[in-house]
Amino acid sequence: MGIKTLKSPTVYGWAFFVIFLALAPAIRAEENPNLPRISGYLQTWWTLYEQVQNGIRQEGSSDRAAQEAFGFSLARARVGLSQSFLDESLGFKFEVKFEEGVEPLEYYIYYQPRPFLNLYLGQMKIPSTYEVLQSDSQLDFISRTNISDKIADWSLSRDPITFDATSLTGIRTRSRDLGLALKGQFREEKLQYFLMMGNGLGANLFISGREKKGFFVSNGPGNMFYGLRLEAKPLSFFSTNQYLCPLTIGGHFNYNHHPDMLFNDERTVLDLNRISYSGDLRAELPYGLAFTGLYAGGKVDNSYSGSGTDYRYQGYELKLMEKLFPEKLELGFRYDYYWYKFSNSNTSINQQKWTGGANYYPFKLIKIQLDYVYKETDDPELTYQNGSLAYANFQVSWP
Repeated sequence: MGIKTLKSPTVYGWAFFVIFLALAPAIRAEENPNLPRISGYLQTWWTLYEQVQNGIRQEGSSDRAAQEAFGFSLARARVGLSQSFLDESLGFKFEVKFEEGVEPLEYYIYYQPRPFLNLYLGQMKIPSTYEVLQSDSQLDFISRTNISDKIADWSLSRDPITFDATSLTGIRTRSRDLGLALKGQFREEKLQYFLMMGNGLGANLFISGREKKGFFVSNGPGNMFYGLRLEAKPLSFFSTNQYLCPLTIGGHFNYNHHPDMLFNDERTVLDLNRISYSGDLRAELPYGLAFTGLYAGGKVDNSYSGSGTDYRYQGYELKLMEKLFPEKLELGFRYDYYWYKFSNSNTSINQQKWTGGANYYPFKLIKIQLDYVYKETDDPELTYQNGSLAYANFQVSWP
């Protein structure tokens, strides 16, 4: 069944979201296993201060444009519907986004016969860094790191080469793809895996011929996206010490290979060749401290001629979180670095961010985040992005 994407917010979409907010507590209170489970969250951002160096003046009066940003924005509004059957071994999930247009995000069916073997079919997040796989409602900071923000796009079909735009440049992959996945765990989550095969294009983009014309209308057999993520708690195999067991290592590798695909204009032929990888270490330390280290990178080749690498990138993250009062107040600091280079350039570009933040939970379903960010880049065309940002996130979630 085809799913129609609405290009802009509609009255019906927002009406559905308001009805969800009104009825979700009542539906949850019934605790009827025959009813589907409704979930969702709403995030509103308040930009307190952000440097916006633009050098633009008003026509006529020559008044200088404001050099900072201050105001409110809708960050995310999501509603999900899920249901399970046969003692929770069979079920489905459907999630819709309402910001920047009403659009399906996730829709899949699953079969979970054993803890080590769970089968998923539909649109879902792809194997990637640990932070990409986290829900936006559960992030330690308001925004993801540079590398985690970009790596899913570059692993899938979005084109980073904006100065030579193609049909792939404007794609919003939303870290998701349509395909088949296997997930499982061994020895009570001491070892977990996530294996996926998909179209490799991104959210709501399809490969199909003239029977149901998709984003691409031809693609050779076996030319797909292949991804794998592994996580392990290695010390828990040898010790039950509470200070040693909360150590998790993880990593992923993605390969996206599509030579000679035919675009849906039935004239343009292009190659899609991508790889990405990451490794991370997360440790829960005494006194409520938690440390995270991440390294990731990859390369992009969308060559029409079939040779060369268009774009290389890598990045890392160092993060420290402190739970001053569990489930009430958290403090954190993060440094993240991003490097990239285009094939036609003799120089590489560096971007880095320092972020300090606080998370406050006044009630179980409410989260308030306040972050201060300082950004730097040595790209002469992006110097206007250098500077400070202070903003807050107000979140209500259910359940």
